[in-house]
Amino acid sequence: MNASRYKGKTVLLDGVSKHHDLRDTSRKGRIVFEVLIKGEDSRLKLLADVLESEGWFCESGRLTLTAPKNAFSSGNREMTKTVHKAITKMSYLLKVAGVDYEMRIASEASTKKKEAGESVAKLKVGLVGDRQVGKTSLVRRFVLDQFDDEYVRTIGAKVSKKEILLPLSKNRRMRVDMMIWDIIGERNVAELYMESQFEGMQGILAVCDVTRNGTLSSIDGWTSSVFDVAGKVPTYILVNKTDLEDRFEIERSAVVKCSKSLGSPFIFTSAKTGENVGRVFGELAQRILFDKDEKRVSLVAQ
Repeated sequence: MNASRYKGKTVLLDGVSKHHDLRDTSRKGRIVFEVLIKGEDSRLKLLADVLESEGWFCESGRLTLTAPKNAFSSGNREMTKTVHKAITKMSYLLKVAGVDYEMRIASEASTKKKEAGESVAKLKVGLVGDRQVGKTSLVRRFVLDQFDDEYVRTIGAKVSKKEILLPLSKNRRMRVDMMIWDIIGERNVAELYMESQFEGMQGILAVCDVTRNGTLSSIDGWTSSVFDVAGKVPTYILVNKTDLEDRFEIERSAVVKCSKSLGSPFIFTSAKTGENVGRVFGELAQRILFDKDEKRVSLVAQ
C-alpha cells in the first residue's frame, strides 16, 4: 500500500489509482472505496459479519469503506494502516470464496439520501457481560424497540445494525451507523472468538444484572479482555433489570467503586421498560466520536 505520498490529487491504495480534486466540496472530506460484486452471489452474505467488523458496509452487490481525506493528506499512519488492513482482508475473503469483483475509489455516494448538513460515521460497539444479564434484550430493545421475556442464548456473537442521528449544531447533524456486537456471556466460549470479535471495537457497554451481585464483579475481566485486543476504548457500565426492584442485590456504592476503578461512567437500565437504553447507546456514540479527553469522565447516573 502506498498512501504516504498523497500529493493533493492522487490516491494510491493496493494498485487502485484515481485523481481527485480535494477541493471538491461534493465529497464532504471523505474517500469512499467501492467494491462492486459481479453478479448476485449468496456467498457474500456469509462473509457480511466479518467484512462489517473490518468497517465495510455490505449491501446487495456492493461494499463500501469510508475514510476521511485528511487522514491521507496529513500522513496519518494509523488510518492508512487501518484502511490497508480492511482492504487486504476483503480481498483475501472474496478471493477464497471465489467471488468476482471490481474495486475503485468512488465519489461520495450514499445508499441512503443524505439531507443537507448531515455527516456520516460508522461505529463498531460491543456488549459484554455474564450470561443472562440482558445483553440480547438490550440490543433488541434498542434496535427493534421490543422486549421478550424468554431468554435467547447467543452463540459466539450476534451482530445487529442501528442508525442514529447525533446533533452537531443547530443546522447540522451526524448519521451514525452502529454495528452492535452482542458477545456470548460464557468466558470459555467467548475466548475462542475474542480476537476476531474485539478487534476494531470502538466502544463497549459492560452489562451486569442488578439482581446478581457476581455479575458486577465480572465486569473487570470482560473489559480487560476487550482492552487487550482493542485498546482502552470508551466504556459504559450498564446496571440492567431495574424493573425488578424487589430483587436488587447490587449496592450503588459497589457500582460507584467499579466505575471509578475503570474510569468509566455508569447508568441504570431496563430492557423491559426501555429505561435509559436509547440514551446510553447515543452517549457512547457521542463519546467515541467527540470526547478526545479519555481522562475526563463524569458519572451519567448520580
